[in-house]
Amino acid sequence: MKTFVLSTLSEEDVIRLEKDCNLAVRLQPDAGRIDPRALMDGDQAAYLLRDLTDRLGSPSLYVTASLLLKQYSYCLLMPTLYAMTLLDKGLKVEADNCLLEVTFPGDGAWRARLHLKDREVSSPEGSDRATWREGLVEAVFRNHLAKVIRTVSRVSGLSPTVLWENASIYFYWMYEAYMPGKVGEDKRSRIAEDFHFLLSAHPSLFGERKNPLKRFFCEKCCLPGCDQPVRIRKTCCLYCEIGDGQLCQTCPKRRCR
Repeated sequence: MKTFVLSTLSEEDVIRLEKDCNLAVRLQPDAGRIDPRALMDGDQAAYLLRDLTDRLGSPSLYVTASLLLKQYSYCLLMPTLYAMTLLDKGLKVEADNCLLEVTFPGDGAWRARLHLKDREVSSPEGSDRATWREGLVEAVFRNHLAKVIRTVSRVSGLSPTVLWENASIYFYWMYEAYMPGKVGEDKRSRIAEDFHFLLSAHPSLFGERKNPLKRFFCEKCCLPGCDQPVRIRKTCCLYCEIGDGQLCQTCPKRRCR
């Protein structure tokens, strides 16, 4: 039974997603573009990783793979989950409806934004939001992000565990810090509800044997030099292998006190 209605993303929502989630409403003519379908194809993904390695001055393909999935996960999950939880809107995030706009300002830096070709959205019909939500989670994770992670891992040699944790840290930040700061107390129950659902969702919605969001979730702890407790990663994101070599605040190479 159909549990959603279709409409077009309103101009108000477009502006909000552009402002709060860095959605690329209009593509910059001089920017590069990555088709997600290329990252699901071994040969094309390998070519893109080699090209990005050269542009960023990265020491290896597996370091580049980690950097790529950090950006990619953020760009894909940020507007998708924000729209689902705060707007009750389901974005069309099928690979053939997305483009990743990329720019290289210099000094090894790069920026990326998600662009949607079609702004059609779904909304839950009646009280069956749970079924609608499951469909959205499956669309963004199992049918999109998981396919990119599997391909990038295979061609780079980097464990998919690292790539899934790269995605998970943005998910935790969005639901624990970012989205609660965007709404009043009366709307935070929906954020908590969706956060709990995603942490406990069946692994099949992610295309994995275990729920990757739950896998990396743990209590925060205090570290020297940190004003607030942090959640220590289980894997190193390899950012320390570029630039000045400094460790991230959440790097597992640090120790809780």
